Amino acid sequence: MSNTPAQYDFILFGATSFVGASVIRYITTQKVNDTPFTWAVAARNPDKMRDALAHVPEDVMPDQLIADATDLTSLQDLCAHTKVIMSTVGPYALYGETILAACVESGTDYCDLTGETHWMMQMIRKYQQQAVNTGARIVHAAGFDSIPSDIGMMQLQHLWTQHEQAPCQDVIMGVKSLKGGLSGGTIASMVTVIDISLKNAKLRRALSDPYALCSDSHPRTDQRTILLPRYSKRLKSWLAPFVMASVNAAVIHRSNQLSHCAYGQHLSYTEAVMLGPGMKGCIKASLYSCALGAFFIGIAFKPTRWLMNRCGLTQPGDGPSPAAQDRGSFELIFSGRKYSQTSHASKKITLSLTGQSDPGYGWTAKALTQSALCLAQDNLTQASGGFWTPASLLGSALTTRLLIYTNMHFKHINT
Repeated sequence: MSNTPAQYDFILFGATSFVGASVIRYITTQKVNDTPFTWAVAARNPDKMRDALAHVPEDVMPDQLIADATDLTSLQDLCAHTKVIMSTVGPYALYGETILAACVESGTDYCDLTGETHWMMQMIRKYQQQAVNTGARIVHAAGFDSIPSDIGMMQLQHLWTQHEQAPCQDVIMGVKSLKGGLSGGTIASMVTVIDISLKNAKLRRALSDPYALCSDSHPRTDQRTILLPRYSKRLKSWLAPFVMASVNAAVIHRSNQLSHCAYGQHLSYTEAVMLGPGMKGCIKASLYSCALGAFFIGIAFKPTRWLMNRCGLTQPGDGPSPAAQDRGSFELIFSGRKYSQTSHASKKITLSLTGQSDPGYGWTAKALTQSALCLAQDNLTQASGGFWTPASLLGSALTTRLLIYTNMHFKHINT
């Protein structure tokens, strides 16, 4: 890595993407840091970049740089001028590797918002040792996928060690509420993942493997997966499949491995959507499960995908309006349980995590920005290069930032 001081704390690569526009809006309209920072935006098309910055006041206008996701030389030049690259250029399986490779080669820190497990797995296997050698710290999944799950799990385990002097190895996360929309970029990423998985059985298995991001030496145990409606006595709700459960579980298990099994060697972690109790909850869970299955079947096959596009499926570059993003919110419930052989009773600790703004866009933009600033400015306990998760590297420093700058809240519900 060059000894020349970096010109910028971070560069937003993908300024013309939908999430990139949300990042720009967040940084230029809200307080995001108490310490001054320098930043720039980069994209391939200067005209589209100017359009993305059209409403930004001149006094907070960032520098504008030109770089192409397929042009290694231009990406190496970006890395030479910054401490951190924040990438919103997806689908990452198609456009993400070259900028990541440039960061690893130059020792530049990097964060993104990918939820593409198979791509993360490939990048870890291909570049982990080089990142260790150059000192590049790589943090995937630094958006709604998978920061709330990763940080929420870390906070729940802190409570367990305070109360029980040991971690909890049986945790379920229920999505109690999720108010937000889908962008065309997210749908494009889903389509890419499905297309790749249909052609490659090995990658298809990785998508559902909760240990896909762990090394072979990490201890494994049977994991519960919610694929059909199910009632949970612990959450007092009917449950349905959560679309990002497998991605978040993979990140959680990698966090556990990187923290030397701080969550235990036999961790069971499950995620699902909560649809409420009683017959009404059962009906809602059944309808939700059917609708989710129909959506994925529809986008998996080209004829039905074409029909869905004609009927108004959101296209790349489109998504919730800024006003709609501001109205968004989410609440996640983390419940840890431990059964005592001596007392024949269960101990339970439940934690609520809430956030304001559209989860996938407004809040993701905030979380990704705070991750980049955390990498650029905070004194992190784990300073070495390599592929990390948000909790394992950014940990309490990122949690503090999210509490202050994103209106995220924790609530200890019961013990």
